[in-house]
Amino acid sequence: MQGEFGIGLLSYWNIGEGLTVTCFGKNNTRYTMYMRRGEQNYRIDERKVLVTDRGTSLTVSPLLAGVKNLSGEKIQNYLAS
Repeated sequence: MQGEFGIGLLSYWNIGEGLTVTCFGKNNTRYTMYMRRGEQNYRIDERKVLVTDRGTSLTVSPLLAGVKNLSGEKIQNYLAS
């Protein structure tokens, strides 16, 4: 599934303080984007690696206090809606 306006990407701030997105590009290059809640800027790091992985990983950390009581499935459903 692919979005259009980035609303899903920016909704991480409802559940946590920071977002890290990691994906792999051509020539064994890993790209990592860092975003923080309440900040308008972001940072992208580019690094050559020996072994690449497929796909994209998203990490939201640390979680907000009220969210820690929810299951991963409930959080996933909330963000998907």
